[in-house]
Amino acid sequence: MKRFTFLTVALVTMYSLQLNAQITLDLKVFLEGPFNGTTMNTDLNAQNQIPLDQPYNVEPWNYSGTEHVNSIPNPGIVDWVLVELRDAQNVENAFPSTAIARQVAFIKSDGNIVGLDGSSLLNFAVTINFNLYATIHHRNHICIISANPLIDNTGVYSYDFSSGYAQALGGASAQKELAPNIWGLISGDGDNSGIIGPADKDEVWKFKAGQSGYFKGDFDLNQHVNNLDKNDLWNANISKTSQLPWECGMFLKDSRDNQSYRTIQIGTQCWMAENFNFGTMIQTSQAMSDNSVVEKYCYNNEPEKCQIYGGLYQWQEIMQYTEQQGTQGICPPGWHLSANGEWTTLINFLGGNSIAGGKMKEIGTLHWSPPNTGATDESGFTGLPGGFASDFMGEYASFWCSTQLSSNVSCSNFLEYDKIGVTRLGYPNYYGLSLRCIKNQAPFQPMNPIPPNEGLNQSINTIISWSCYHPNFCPMTYDIYFGTINPPELFSSEQNDTTYNPGILLSNTQYFWKIIAHDIYGNNSEGPVWSFTTYQNWTCGYPLVIEHTAGDEAPVNKTVTYGTVETNLSGSNKCWITQNLGASNQATSVTDGTESSRGWYWQFNRKQGYKHDGTIVTPSWTITSIIENYDWLAINDPCSLLLGVGWRLPTYSEWSNVLNNGGWGGAYDAFASVLKLHIAGDIGSNNGALYDVGNYGYYWSGNQSNTVNGGTMSIHAYYNSMGAFFKADGFSVRCLKD
Repeated sequence: MKRFTFLTVALVTMYSLQLNAQITLDLKVFLEGPFNGTTMNTDLNAQNQIPLDQPYNVEPWNYSGTEHVNSIPNPGIVDWVLVELRDAQNVENAFPSTAIARQVAFIKSDGNIVGLDGSSLLNFAVTINFNLYATIHHRNHICIISANPLIDNTGVYSYDFSSGYAQALGGASAQKELAPNIWGLISGDGDNSGIIGPADKDEVWKFKAGQSGYFKGDFDLNQHVNNLDKNDLWNANISKTSQLPWECGMFLKDSRDNQSYRTIQIGTQCWMAENFNFGTMIQTSQAMSDNSVVEKYCYNNEPEKCQIYGGLYQWQEIMQYTEQQGTQGICPPGWHLSANGEWTTLINFLGGNSIAGGKMKEIGTLHWSPPNTGATDESGFTGLPGGFASDFMGEYASFWCSTQLSSNVSCSNFLEYDKIGVTRLGYPNYYGLSLRCIKNQAPFQPMNPIPPNEGLNQSINTIISWSCYHPNFCPMTYDIYFGTINPPELFSSEQNDTTYNPGILLSNTQYFWKIIAHDIYGNNSEGPVWSFTTYQNWTCGYPLVIEHTAGDEAPVNKTVTYGTVETNLSGSNKCWITQNLGASNQATSVTDGTESSRGWYWQFNRKQGYKHDGTIVTPSWTITSIIENYDWLAINDPCSLLLGVGWRLPTYSEWSNVLNNGGWGGAYDAFASVLKLHIAGDIGSNNGALYDVGNYGYYWSGNQSNTVNGGTMSIHAYYNSMGAFFKADGFSVRCLKD
């Protein structure tokens, strides 16, 4: 309870710092309980039941004002209400922590909220930095907040909640239509938890049933607590829920069974501050099963133990028989089963394994066995020692996490009665352990773009990549927005990887892109718009940077900077690459047999390249014979597929011209030329083995010789020649561009 007191003090302090501007509020709202079709009954007033002191100085409001009247000032007064003003950029973020002022007031039968004199409008002294929203609290109706900012009209801020369902955040879920086009607060929230459930009947209404007075169980505000309150209001509204923006530190109400849990913000995480207790109790001798019922153990088969220490669960049951880390499992909507990494975040924030346990344990020995070493509960986690299903209550608080360590073992975290640290280990999935759920968070914003933002001279074969992390350690997918306009349009969706190949790009063009990350909880995070510009006016002679991606053409991922040269050796000016396709670098000598200089090998009229390290060929060599009556088809040309539009294989006649115009006497002359040709060997068609490295170099042309052989240019130490070889052999490729 001390945390609530501190929050109140903090708010009062904040108000005192912001009393700078005077504003007037003109508010109208109806309450369902006393509504009679057009106005509200004033039975409590008529029977002198309305207290002269404001009633909101208790939980959950903890209003510190001392407002008092000598008498109820107006026969039209229905009851006290509490008005709270929140200052936020939008209503979705108008959390309790954004409150800038609170004031008690009277509500009249016509719905108008007035000051303590019974007639004047409310005045507040505040500073408004963003937008002003009004929250209306009543002692047994669900509170509401204005869906829209209050608008200043010469110093008066007016707002009529009753004029339509859209006037309150949450719409028809937040208010109830009391008469045609008249909306009001929903009655029946006797425990002021924000959810109308069994506790409102059993712990509020039932406690005063049959009595008359100023009671929370009097849902229709006529001074009598009777079956009309229960049947006409509570029963009609059961499961209705407050639509106010929720933030950590407030109670969490599980709508499935209406149980409430304290919550606590620890660092960047929001945890339950009580052990979870949902499900139907079964005997500890029974195994939990995959059915439509969430099952739990209560220590030693005593149901009352669950009310104190929470339920105990087998791992498969909390996961609901999936293995996905971070899944919701049996947690309430908006919450999930903590992953091992989230426990690491928590423990590190509290100082590490050696001391964090003391900061997480409830103090004292009411529930813990002595000595409860080092317990301070300074984190607010308030760990309770629920033990296992039938052992060690009072000695161990043992919590599952959703990370599976092996087929039958999952991670758990232990707090112990005689230790100050946290013990982290794997436990068999059939053990019954406690559970704490953690609030869902959105992914962090995508970052670390490659190419760097506003990068220049990028390759037309650029592959984009980025980083993105999730505080809940759960899987993510990505939508990619990409194009030449800003903002970019959706280009690809539901990608699993943090890299993407947009295809061959235009030169001298600026591209814009952004990433939106999505998680398994329905949250998303949008990154900024990044940009890069491709090579400006690329011309032959400049390096050509290509990012190859493993697939149907490239055998492995590799970024290659190809040298280029313009020459007329083929009979007219063409742009050639000066290293073999797939080679990481230009050969250092004519006999350079290193894999990085040899490059990749191709079979005739096949687009798939092969990498050979001298022992292993990648991908597997499966084609040992090719018999077909085709030249190399354009759709299979590895030059255009890997280097871009305009690049192609040399024709047979172009290679022939190269030999004739070069006047080479052998491979040494070929290497000394501007093309830097060298003898990289070949892959044998029959077995995929590497042959002739340092002895022969074979280069495919784009023309076949016959159905079995493809046209080639080959070089040897002492001669060069045009010829034909089996199409299924693996030869080197050089590319040219017109």
